[in-house]
Amino acid sequence: ARTGHCRVPPKYDGNPSLASWVTRQRTYYKRMKEGDNDAPINEDRVQMLNELDFEWSIGSARFSSAYDWREKFEELKEFHDREGHFRVDKSE
Repeated sequence: ARTGHCRVPPKYDGNPSLASWVTRQRTYYKRMKEGDNDAPINEDRVQMLNELDFEWSIGSARFSSAYDWREKFEELKEFHDREGHFRVDKSE
């Protein structure tokens, strides 16, 4: 795995189709948990995604965990090694 996680953001330029699909799965899951029996996701699919450590809530507290801080720190180091500076543009 390139990034080592399943946190696909809603607007992921690297693969917009995947971002859209992931957003739909999160929406379907929320509907299912709220009791919507017509939500187009089932427990088998939820289990399959859970086995990948799928992130059901993009805004979850886990995104601000120490692990995430360390992950971003490592990304910053890689950026510096590649670019030779720390001036990270917001678009990167």
